[in-house]
Amino acid sequence: LLERLPRETLLDHPDLAELACLAISMTAFPDHAEAQLDQLDIDDAQRWPGAARTLPLVRAVIALQRDDAQQAIALLESHRVDTTGNPFLRYLRLSALSVSYAAAGRYARARTVLESEPIQAADRNNDITIIAESTYALALLLEGNAREAARFTTTLEVSAS
Repeated sequence: LLERLPRETLLDHPDLAELACLAISMTAFPDHAEAQLDQLDIDDAQRWPGAARTLPLVRAVIALQRDDAQQAIALLESHRVDTTGNPFLRYLRLSALSVSYAAAGRYARARTVLESEPIQAADRNNDITIIAESTYALALLLEGNAREAARFTTTLEVSAS
């Protein structure tokens, strides 16, 4: 569907361009996603101001699909992704960054990211916040702390019900 959307429509609707980039990044086909972004010439911030604010996050999600945690970390650490007023973007960024740290063996840093930006009570009980919180348990498991991970996941079940 996105491939058939006229480029001019995306240019006229910056928020739609941003959503399109996010959707493209989550296809689980990183080569295809990169090709679509290149076809749109999405790196031109003047032309695509709506997409520019989340482009580092989009590129980091694609890097994670390629198992390139270092690239994802570099993108997310070197660019401030504007997530103002958008809880989905906030928690996607937290998830991507913490998973990247965990994949790179930096488990304490993965947990610190999530501890430093706790999920607000009003944002709980939706898919993206559950994913963000589960990355904390993942970091604990990868670190070898299964008991703490099990304890933590019981709190997720309670808040998710």
